Amino acid sequence: MGQDNPYGCAPKTNYSDGGGEGPAGATCPPVIDHGNHYWMNPCDDYDFSNYSKAGLGCDRTSRGVGSRMVDTYSPALAEILDDPAKIPEELTLFFHNKRWTDVVGGAPLLERIRATHAAALADVAAMAATWDALEPHLGADPRWAGVRARFLQQRNDAAVFSDTILSYYAQLSGL
Repeated sequence: MGQDNPYGCAPKTNYSDGGGEGPAGATCPPVIDHGNHYWMNPCDDYDFSNYSKAGLGCDRTSRGVGSRMVDTYSPALAEILDDPAKIPEELTLFFHNKRWTDVVGGAPLLERIRATHAAALADVAAMAATWDALEPHLGADPRWAGVRARFLQQRNDAAVFSDTILSYYAQLSGL
């Protein structure tokens, strides 16, 4: 997953050749091309993800060792953005690097990600089931099969990502 650096961010890397280290030290597969389907390679660091073995988010505060992006805002707003207790939750990981065990939104960060992902996985399964129930009415339309195929792919990708989260959560929790 990259190495920590003084900015609280994992270095941006691209392991699309199949090499490199992924979550919990796993060797990452090559990037899978699904045509128009978006597949996030878990071994890449994206500019706004900034994850490492230690945590998630990038230190952009004025007091940290990070980019000090907060300094570009008005003093009143910078004071809010600098303080993890005051910053709106949806901005926390953009401005602060949090350890996987730090409480964010009422739960340890990795637990919160695990729980919200499980809920999203259940939601997509319910949407797919609703779509499948329309087959008697729309099954002859080729668009129905196309949408169904996309639901199946989304469910598959979400399950793979969920397994990765659960594996890392288990390792971190000592389970």
